[in-house]
Amino acid sequence: MISIREYAKAHGVSYEAIRSQVARYMDREVDGFRLSDHINKVGRTQYIDDEGAAFLDERRSRSPIVVQQEERDETIERLRTRVDELQARLITAQDEYRVLLSEKHAIEMREQALISDRQMIDSIRANAAQAAARAEEAEAARGKAEEEAAKAQEEAGQLRASSEQQEKAVRDAKEEADRLREEAELLRTEVTEAEKAAAEAKDRADRMESAGLLARIFRSW
Repeated sequence: MISIREYAKAHGVSYEAIRSQVARYMDREVDGFRLSDHINKVGRTQYIDDEGAAFLDERRSRSPIVVQQEERDETIERLRTRVDELQARLITAQDEYRVLLSEKHAIEMREQALISDRQMIDSIRANAAQAAARAEEAEAARGKAEEEAAKAQEEAGQLRASSEQQEKAVRDAKEEADRLREEAELLRTEVTEAEKAAAEAKDRADRMESAGLLARIFRSW
């Protein structure tokens, strides 16, 4: 087991070149061989076993054309992977865009609902203001009606008092008339009796005048 840095130094190659070669084949399977199975990492240092070192030797000993072909294939694979990643990111972005469009539409619908609600609230407030104005008018009318009713009640009381006074005056006048009638009846009775007494006195006087002296003396007339 040898570290990657020691392997590079032993083969007179830069550490970066070997590290790049290891990274190129780390996750690739070549003719049933996988380099990652022959590399161990301890801390930040990578170690490669003999089979892994032999694989790197064999890869480095191949003709430049083959290496270029492999590099070209790796580049193509890398670009294909990059395209797949970009396509996946594009699909994700499109999904996010559709979600954003849906959210935007939902926000616009909510805004429309809020506008409708605001218009409804304004209408309710206007109706409430009109109702309050009508209530104030009704309250003023009720107060005026109560004042007029109180005034009418006062006038009715005054009329009742006046009527009662008139009724009392009528009763008093009737009682006075009855009293005067009774007095007139008494006077008429007294006059009748007086007239009767006067007639009787006159009759006696007439008889006395026509009677003789003896009759007047003996009161036999």
